[in-house]
Amino acid sequence: MAADARWLKVKSFWQGLTRDKRDRVLGLLFIVAVAFIWVLASFLVQDLEAEGLNPFLLTYIANSLFIVYLPIYVLMKRLTRGQKGRSSAAAEAPAPYGQHPMADTERAELIPEHVHSSSMGRALTSDKAWKWPLHIHVDPRILSASAVVAPLWFAAQLTFNVSLSETTVTSNTILSSTSSLFTYGLSCLLLLEAFVISKLLFIALAIGGTIMVTYGDAKQGDSSQLNTVGGDLLVLLSGLCYAAYTIAIRKMLQDDDSLSMMLFFGFVGALNAACLAPVLVILHLAGFVSTSGLTLRVFALTVCKGLFDNVLSDYLWARAVLLIGPTVATVGLSMQVPLAVTLDAVFKRPAWLHSASSATLMFGGAILVLSGFFGISAESAQLDAKAPHEPLQEHDHPGTAIRV
Repeated sequence: MAADARWLKVKSFWQGLTRDKRDRVLGLLFIVAVAFIWVLASFLVQDLEAEGLNPFLLTYIANSLFIVYLPIYVLMKRLTRGQKGRSSAAAEAPAPYGQHPMADTERAELIPEHVHSSSMGRALTSDKAWKWPLHIHVDPRILSASAVVAPLWFAAQLTFNVSLSETTVTSNTILSSTSSLFTYGLSCLLLLEAFVISKLLFIALAIGGTIMVTYGDAKQGDSSQLNTVGGDLLVLLSGLCYAAYTIAIRKMLQDDDSLSMMLFFGFVGALNAACLAPVLVILHLAGFVSTSGLTLRVFALTVCKGLFDNVLSDYLWARAVLLIGPTVATVGLSMQVPLAVTLDAVFKRPAWLHSASSATLMFGGAILVLSGFFGISAESAQLDAKAPHEPLQEHDHPGTAIRV
């Protein structure tokens, strides 16, 4: 009875909220869920690699699971076609709570609009669309973009996974925030984005914080020093690869409402599975990748990691961006840092925790990195407010989301 009474109170409270407040609550809940998934997945990767699972094999399995987007896309297309007779009435009906009206089936996938388009209402179709056996047309630009992005995506996640075997989850989480800075730099160089001098200050803060975190992580006075520095450098390399992946998407899939990001990621997973399978076999035969650590239990955990940390978290992240906006969603992910520090301190007892100087460098560096991260986000929000109708720029991409 008490549980029923509490449920009724929660239900009454929820029904009393306006739609905007419901959207905000749902968006924040999704962000919290994503932060927990990403941090817990980092600890899981550490444990799996400690049990002998090769990072290349782990990344291959997890990345290949993006292929599940393809049957989901096909199913949604078929369901949408079955509802065409009721489309007129549905267009007049209000959207359910927590959802915004979608322009077409691609928007209904709930993949964030900022990733693939900022030009609303402009449907673009291709006469050269490739046709699936199931009579579903695929724009060739999705195939070409998938072919370019797939190796960048794999490299970003492989270096991220390898870094977790070399350094702590705390420093890994802090340093991964620098990916948005790499994205901004590449945008200025390759996409001719306007350079804002104030952002240079925030980049300098983040670089200073990165140096402090790296030094604090290495200042342990034991034989692991070289490994931790190498791990920290791998995190930065992962951020650079993610930035390159983000720029590639912007360059190849920009301003097109009609291009499905669900289909895009599905093809990334399919290309990963097909093209890297021979590479995996060659590396295994050459003795570089061992499968001895891939027990049934480890394989099951790896699949769970891929489904939650790759597929589900991407969906929740996309929903959060649609509900509360890219800037708030991106800034909200900074909760990963205190969460990672707390869990690392409780369960892993990292070496830096036992040294006052190392702990000071770690926390001081974290403050500087997050200050640079928040500064970039704030500048981005101001630019959005001044030019709401202009195409979304790199700051609208979830730059910290280099997760694997």
